[in-house]
Amino acid sequence: MNWCGRTFFEILRDGFFANIPYDIQLTHEKYYQTLFHTVFILLNLRISAEERTNLGRIDHVIELGDRVFFFEFKMSGSPEEALGQIEEKQYVQKYNATGKKVICVGVVFADRNIEAWTVKRRK
Repeated sequence: MNWCGRTFFEILRDGFFANIPYDIQLTHEKYYQTLFHTVFILLNLRISAEERTNLGRIDHVIELGDRVFFFEFKMSGSPEEALGQIEEKQYVQKYNATGKKVICVGVVFADRNIEAWTVKRRK
């Protein structure tokens, strides 16, 4: 997701999270997950939170046309570790039969903001 040379996550980090006063924030993954969920609802996108599979729960799934986005959030660690959880728990398996393109996104929150993210496209 790219708008005018800036990625969606740069806009979210600098224009949204950076503007939330520190004294009303919580330091829990669910807090950031809820904010993320709210942003996508406001964008009028179909988003599913804590979607259950036979091996676990996907933090967020967004179906957009011929693509499906999987998001895994962490409060510590690396975006690659978040992507590793998507792979380890085979979260995309339940979408294999749809024929949609799969995009996996690992996001790490720290210092009351998005610290890092990694995007991996699967065939």
